[in-house]
Amino acid sequence: MLIQSNPTRRSRPLSSKLSSRRSGGWLHARLASAVLLALVAATGMVRAQTGATSEIVEYEGTVVPAREAELAPRLDGLLEKIHFRAGQLVKSNQLLFEFMSTEKELELEIERARLARAEAKLKFAEADLANKERLRKMDATSKFQLHQALSTRDTVAADVAEARASLRLAELQLKEMKLYAPFDGIMSEPQFPEGTFLKRELKSAMARIVQLDPIRVAAEAPFEVYYERRLITTSDEATRQAIDLTLILPNGVRYPHKGRLVSGGYQFGDKSQKIEVWAEFPNPDHLLRPGLKVKLESRLSR
Repeated sequence: MLIQSNPTRRSRPLSSKLSSRRSGGWLHARLASAVLLALVAATGMVRAQTGATSEIVEYEGTVVPAREAELAPRLDGLLEKIHFRAGQLVKSNQLLFEFMSTEKELELEIERARLARAEAKLKFAEADLANKERLRKMDATSKFQLHQALSTRDTVAADVAEARASLRLAELQLKEMKLYAPFDGIMSEPQFPEGTFLKRELKSAMARIVQLDPIRVAAEAPFEVYYERRLITTSDEATRQAIDLTLILPNGVRYPHKGRLVSGGYQFGDKSQKIEVWAEFPNPDHLLRPGLKVKLESRLSR
């Protein structure tokens, strides 16, 4: 969720006024004045250092997940076991939900038997075809009987292929009786108790998993800041490479890990005239959680 933000700037007042030189002419003076006014209004330079200029802008931001997913049943079934609790940190591929699988296990056995029967028929059809080919060479059987044996062999071979596909489908459905974590994250509260019969077509979300490390901060930048950055860096990619990001927590403590700009919006808000930006921060201790209000400090050095 993005919030409205008003970036605050720390700037050093200019100590001198621009004056035109007579030798440069009136046009030169006007151009120089326009450039200076644009820098004051648009770039908001904070302070100058020997050999480098550092520009700092602060935004109000909101911590948001870098990744999140809703877990839903892939097949109809009875929810038999929940293997986590609300707020639990889980690892990728950790078992979360388990459905009653007796019916799917029996269906799998049926498909295995069906495949075995089809493979046995194929062996007989291949042997019969080989015999018909031998007899045809001796002119002891008709062309029709040979073609009939060939057609039977091909039909049974197709039955074998179908049985193998059905067996794979049954194996897949049995696996889908268990749901695993798609990535490392923290779990929400389960939305259904054990013993609930769930149907796939209802698309019922059973729980949500949110990735905590890394995590992102969403903010909005006004046009003048966007314009400032583009004047200096000339491209979005150059801006991402040049910006250093720091977080200030609600209690005023500076977050120890540096962040990076990962994405910017493709359009300005119709009413706010601000563009969305997302920063990504390491969060190894899981201190940052979605919904936390923070200050995002953006520093551009050149």
